[in-house]
Amino acid sequence: MTTSSCAIANSSQDQVRRVIYRSDNEIRRLQQEEEKKKRISRLKAVREMAKSISRNKTKEYQLVKEKETQENIQQVKRAWQERKDNELQQLQEEIEKAKQKIGEAHRNAQLFHQQYEEELKRKERQQHENTRKAQHRFEKCMKVVKSEQAAKEQLQQEKEYRMEKAKNLEYPAVEQVQNGFEKLFAVPSNQLNNVIAAWNPIQKREEAPQDFVHSFHHKKQHVNTENPQSEKLALSQQVNPFVVKHFEPNKGLDVNNQQAEKDREEKKQLAVQRAIMEKKFAKKAAEKLRMDKLKTTLEKELEHVQKIDIQQKVDSLTDSSSRNTLADNQFKKKKQIELEKKFEDLFRARMPDLQDSSYF
Repeated sequence: MTTSSCAIANSSQDQVRRVIYRSDNEIRRLQQEEEKKKRISRLKAVREMAKSISRNKTKEYQLVKEKETQENIQQVKRAWQERKDNELQQLQEEIEKAKQKIGEAHRNAQLFHQQYEEELKRKERQQHENTRKAQHRFEKCMKVVKSEQAAKEQLQQEKEYRMEKAKNLEYPAVEQVQNGFEKLFAVPSNQLNNVIAAWNPIQKREEAPQDFVHSFHHKKQHVNTENPQSEKLALSQQVNPFVVKHFEPNKGLDVNNQQAEKDREEKKQLAVQRAIMEKKFAKKAAEKLRMDKLKTTLEKELEHVQKIDIQQKVDSLTDSSSRNTLADNQFKKKKQIELEKKFEDLFRARMPDLQDSSYF
């Protein structure tokens, strides 16, 4: 059993020490309580220190994370700006190249158009010259045809005048003197048969008997009886010309036959009409031939121009660096928007804290 001292003061000067006796168990219990309190205080201190350290670590981590985030944002901004600058520069270069290509194509088109217009003008002048020459030839031919037609009409009028005059001619009465016709025609009797045949051509001519016995050269074995068609004498040379003046030796028909004359005139008119129609047909055929030739030439020129256009399109397609069409620009813009959207979604997923930032 141990003792414990305790001092009690009765006055300000005197002190009274009182000894309290405690048991070992109580002393042990008090010691344990004291140790427990110390342990609890130590634990509290350790926990406070741990909390402080944790708060410091968290604060440091947040600072590091914020700094890294800001650096990433700045890096992304720089990368995006650099990419945009590169793309803008590339697009500007493509625009300059396209402008150069467009200017060159425009100059080539102007040169080709100028050459094509000059060629068309030359062909038009050539066509006008050909038309003028053809018209001149046609007028000349028409003059010749008209002159020939006028000459034929003049001959026809003279012929009609002779026919009318022949119709009004009165023949004298035939007297029966010296076998009927010697006095009227005043020709020998041995030529009278030919005169009658000439006056009436339809009547068959009788052959006069030939007797060549009075001369050696008039014998039949020495006389060429063959009379070729080219050496046959005309009927007007065989008979009295005053009798055959109303007879046309080339036809062998009576000129007083009006139906034969009408048929002959109809044939002549048909021949003239046929000649005029043939002339018109030849003119139309020549015009059609010229138009076909011009059409063929134009088709060849158009095919040549089409080949040039196709070649230029092929050249523009093969050179992919100079392509700057509307479809290509739209496709590039669409791809750029899709890429930016994907990049934005990826950035939002990795950094959700910056979704409400002014950057987006």
